[in-house]
Amino acid sequence: MTRALLLLAVVACKKSGPIEVALPEPVDPWSPAALQAYVDEIAPLVEEHAGRRFDSPPPLEVFDPAAFAEYVGKESKLIMDAVYRDTPEPIRQAKADAAAKAQMGGLFGKFGIFDGKTYIVPKAIEAAAEHDQAAAVDMAKIVIAHELTHALQNQEYDARDQLQHLIDLDQFHVWSSVSEGGANYVAVRVARDLGLEAEFWDLTKEQGWGPDGLDQPLAYPIWMRYGRGMTMLEEVVAAGGMEAFWKWHAAPPVSSSMIFRPETYSTELPARALDLPEVLRGTEQQLTRADWMTSNTRLGEFALRGDAIRTGKEAEFEPLLAHLVDAQHLDLSLPDRSGDIRVLVFDSPDNAGAYLELLRAEQTVEGQLLAKMLGVTVEVTYAEVKGVSADATLLRSQFVPIGDGRFREERTAWAQRGPYIVAVKAARFRPGLRLANTLNAVLERL
Repeated sequence: MTRALLLLAVVACKKSGPIEVALPEPVDPWSPAALQAYVDEIAPLVEEHAGRRFDSPPPLEVFDPAAFAEYVGKESKLIMDAVYRDTPEPIRQAKADAAAKAQMGGLFGKFGIFDGKTYIVPKAIEAAAEHDQAAAVDMAKIVIAHELTHALQNQEYDARDQLQHLIDLDQFHVWSSVSEGGANYVAVRVARDLGLEAEFWDLTKEQGWGPDGLDQPLAYPIWMRYGRGMTMLEEVVAAGGMEAFWKWHAAPPVSSSMIFRPETYSTELPARALDLPEVLRGTEQQLTRADWMTSNTRLGEFALRGDAIRTGKEAEFEPLLAHLVDAQHLDLSLPDRSGDIRVLVFDSPDNAGAYLELLRAEQTVEGQLLAKMLGVTVEVTYAEVKGVSADATLLRSQFVPIGDGRFREERTAWAQRGPYIVAVKAARFRPGLRLANTLNAVLERL
């Protein structure tokens, strides 16, 4: 370039100033327009795999985690008011608060049964995706498919009405397994259509389970609802098609045993040979004379299998649970202590005895799990229960160090007499002879 042309170029630049390049605006994956685009993409796939059509897909909105906690707490209180309706208000509120707190840990989205909207929690999704925007969007689409299925479920039946008419906690467990399992049944198929099936299973790992079942024993309640619930509905659809799928939603089974044996589906409570609630009522006074807050409910297979998984012997317990005729438990709470009194009725003394022998063989598996989780040494000992007239007894004592040479103590005593198993648990206090007294009081009533 000649000197004259170079000067001309410099002058031109001085006159016009620096050249401004318009950069594209950063894309907001959680803007109202983006959320609507996700719904437009996913809702038709949900309809296809659910075999039902939306009257109108619900709005999708972002929910702040702090505000979400209050919303989840409101729903939890609705559930506790239903399943613990004979329990004092303070214990219902305490259980609702605990349930809401447990949910908040890994909540990515929610269908609002109070306002009919679908919500996602971007902060939680982004954290799970390690702040990779593309991965977060993929994860969000799976969450949206799940929550839109809940919206479609609620269109077919009124979730609030069903929750208010649940019989007890055991029926809530199966209701929840139908609801969450049904949403996952559709969501995994939508994910497959979107090429995101691997991401679907990555999400389940966040919950402690995967395609082969439960990965983390302590994640059992979540797996039961989302994992086993999905498998249950796959079995239901294989036997009766999507009409059976929706029948289970419209009229949820009455007992959690049906999660594992769908062929026994029924909406009618089985006849009870004994009035087990009356057998247990008032027996908490044998454990400690006080104004306990109590809940007296059916003890279902949902809870009992959780116990079996924590012992590491689910396969051994499996055939015995098919011989369980009835069960009830009295959940107990005081400010400084807690307890639980249970009655299990088997169809024969041999099966009751075999159940107790499995508990005896468990040894320290549950204590080892707790020790690993807390990073401490947990001491667990076994002995016979003295002063109880029974065919067999077992006392399990657990000591968890809490610092300064102190321990959190928990003792559970079992007694078998004929086809009955009675169990009494005492936590955060030393019951002494009161464990045996409580066992004898319940056995006498039986």
